[in-house]
Amino acid sequence: MTLLEAIDSYIAWKRTLGQRFESGAHRLHSFARFVGQEADCNAVCVEQVRDFLAGSGPLTPTRSHRYSTLAGFFNYAVGRGLAQVSPLPTDEPKPPPYAPAYIYSSDELRRLFDAIESTRKRARQLEAHTLRAVLLTLYGAGLRLGEALRLTRADVDLPRTVLTIHDSKFHKTRFVPLGAALARHLAAYDSSRQRDRVPATAESAFFTNRDGTPLNMRVVQGAFEAVRKAAGVRRTDGAQRQPCLHDMRHYLVYGFMSGCCWKSLQVAAEP
Repeated sequence: MTLLEAIDSYIAWKRTLGQRFESGAHRLHSFARFVGQEADCNAVCVEQVRDFLAGSGPLTPTRSHRYSTLAGFFNYAVGRGLAQVSPLPTDEPKPPPYAPAYIYSSDELRRLFDAIESTRKRARQLEAHTLRAVLLTLYGAGLRLGEALRLTRADVDLPRTVLTIHDSKFHKTRFVPLGAALARHLAAYDSSRQRDRVPATAESAFFTNRDGTPLNMRVVQGAFEAVRKAAGVRRTDGAQRQPCLHDMRHYLVYGFMSGCCWKSLQVAAEP
């Protein structure tokens, strides 16, 4: 069996177990392209795996993610007779220490939201008010980016101030209450989209581009990176990973502990 066929078989098996396995599938397909998709699964050698793991940059957590993904695949391949032995190297270096979630200060939040308008002046699709609404939802409701981008109009119940999150982690559904400041901002955003005559069916995406199409995750991440740099928000603790979108949801936990979350949300939501 070719390496690509074995990988596709493994991915299908993982998904029968109820896992989306999207990142793992991407890593394995990258490995197949690196080695050669038509290569025999049993012919993969340690040197090929080591070269794939090494990449071209410094040691990062990405390498350990690649290693664990390949370990799962080759355990599957050996167990089903697709490979005689696992070609994973046994002298893999330890991954660098994991950087904890970055907690934005109230001043950093203000600077981030102040920088949105200037960084989106020439935006063709992802407009400033849409990016602002997404960021407010991430840290005001504690959502993951994918969860926010998958919200439909039916999922956003503004009269009852609650969001319905479908297909969350482990394929579960949950309800998320909205604070008053966030609910008001989302209602204003919704009204602006209706004036722009974007699709307004129950199944339509709540957060959309200028032309009404759903937002792309990578575009949103790139837009936030531009905002972060313009606002001068960066880590000073020596960690390689800079503050990111996913850190926004951790602010909600910090806010409840410190009592400043909703106050900061109200300040950040001001135009």
